[in-house]
Amino acid sequence: MRISGIAAILIPAIMVLSSCPFTSQAPLSEVSEARIDAVLTGFWQISDTDSGESTPIVIVPFDEHTFAILANGDKKGEIDAYRAFVTEIGAERFLNVRELTSDNDEEPWYFLNYRSVNGRIELRLVDDKLFEKREFTVSSQLREFFSAHLSDPLLYGENGGKVPDMVLESTGKR
Repeated sequence: MRISGIAAILIPAIMVLSSCPFTSQAPLSEVSEARIDAVLTGFWQISDTDSGESTPIVIVPFDEHTFAILANGDKKGEIDAYRAFVTEIGAERFLNVRELTSDNDEEPWYFLNYRSVNGRIELRLVDDKLFEKREFTVSSQLREFFSAHLSDPLLYGENGGKVPDMVLESTGKR
């Protein structure tokens, strides 16, 4: 299993439980259909709900459809960068997140369900348990699968998404 830098920032609690995030070469929707959700924009501390460790991140609009997510890298002076955009399925909102690299089209997409709760953003990582080696070649197939399984607790792994995997706390800067 290959886990990119996103694992270090967004999913250490998942890895401790030996679960694996679901990844896909296809995002949940087309980028051109996405809208910026202003609630995500800002300076945040992302906290692992299990360990309590936190990491500062910045989420800023990159263009009219996508965000850039910036965080400290593993080495001093290094910055990890991610591209993200929102897909809405019913009342649920998902972030499609991909690491920005020189060969960006090869990077897989990760998916996080998010909710704004009392000025915080609660994140639930989509787990691979429900997918059983399924591969989706186009966004519409993946979105249809998600839509059919929104109420299935296995979409979020062992804890069924009852407890968020990560929480974004605003640092007060915008």
